[in-house]
Amino acid sequence: MRNIIIIFLLFVATLSIHAGSYVSVDNPSLARRQLTDAPEGSLLDIKCDVDMGEVWRLNPHCTLRYSGGKVKAGVIEGDQTIISAPSAHFIQADSVCGSWRVDVAYPEWFGAREDHDCSKAIDLAMGLHASEVRFSKGVYAITRPVVTKGSDIYLAGGATLRAQNEMETNIRYRGKTYTVHAMVVGDYRYPGAKDVYGLHPLPRISGGGCIDGNYRASVGIQLHLGFRTVIRDLTIKNVLSYGLVTSTVPGVSGNCFVENCMFQNTDNYDTDLSSVTVHHPEAVAILNNRNDCVYSNIEIVNFQTAVRHTAPNAVFTNLHAWLRDPFYWDNSVVFDCFSPDITLNGCEADTMRKLLKSHNTGFFATVMNCKAYNNTDIVSDKMAARSMPVVVEKYDDADSHVVVTGGSFWFETPYSIINRPSVNDRVESCRYNVRQVR
Repeated sequence: MRNIIIIFLLFVATLSIHAGSYVSVDNPSLARRQLTDAPEGSLLDIKCDVDMGEVWRLNPHCTLRYSGGKVKAGVIEGDQTIISAPSAHFIQADSVCGSWRVDVAYPEWFGAREDHDCSKAIDLAMGLHASEVRFSKGVYAITRPVVTKGSDIYLAGGATLRAQNEMETNIRYRGKTYTVHAMVVGDYRYPGAKDVYGLHPLPRISGGGCIDGNYRASVGIQLHLGFRTVIRDLTIKNVLSYGLVTSTVPGVSGNCFVENCMFQNTDNYDTDLSSVTVHHPEAVAILNNRNDCVYSNIEIVNFQTAVRHTAPNAVFTNLHAWLRDPFYWDNSVVFDCFSPDITLNGCEADTMRKLLKSHNTGFFATVMNCKAYNNTDIVSDKMAARSMPVVVEKYDDADSHVVVTGGSFWFETPYSIINRPSVNDRVESCRYNVRQVR
């Protein structure tokens, strides 16, 4: 019985240590002392502006609450610190460090605002290592990459990240330096976890918002140590090289799940694209350079190459690629394959000259319930006849094995299902235009 009482008293004492007290910071002349002397576990209710000098080290387990005041310090060092605040500016700092217990962090806490360079504010929000960093609304202009540092990114439907220049950051991995030119770098490092196969929750980049390269940034999202990352409900547009790159270093990222995303080059659907004189034929929506990635419900608009496939075992379901600009027609391809295998289900080549192109011998592809057709309002029959559409263009027929099952292929000009069919290839149960050429 005595031992039980002692344990109970120790438990109560522990609770009292973390309980702290309520500190109403509402008097500028007393505020600094109040924050310095606040007991461990206190609730610090910031109601007035206070300057904490060069370095402010919070006492352990305190909670910062925003109630209209701002806190200024050169360096703010947390110690299991909680922040309770809406998306309002209330912290002015050059850097944050220490340990924090933040569920959702907002760049607005550190001064992010519409159409201003928000890079520093975003870096500070990322420095809290919150479970999620949330971009709630408006345009967040950035001049350097957003590096996730283990936090999920939530880009709300009314929010846009917009590049003001080319992005560049260096990542050290196993003694080597890699330069990344992406707007968002999915660099998820979990303390104590293995590099790739650590048991941790699925990291996420999601929310319904937009990542706008502004035709200045090379890449929208690039993953590094982002094993099993979920990329969902985003629009990625106006990039110079790639909308998404699944791995910085093959083997240390990828295995990602990309769902309900749109990749778009050219902003305005109402623009007469026949008058456009600037084109970006080198831009590719998705670089799938990591094994075992899964893609579903993807729309790709106005990329000459929709997907560059350079790693095995990718599965694409309900990917719809389409052109609005006839400039890209001759060399347009949905799946440009440099890896020997791929699976497509319910994908569409809408006014794209080739659904799939292989650069490999020994190529293996399963194409199920896919479609290929031409919108003559964009690419005329005359242009399509001059550059004959090909559903599957093979590099070589040696040891290749392409199975096309179901789906429909409709062109008003001669076209080919498989340009170099071999004994292993099959086309069955498909619906196609009577002018098909084999």
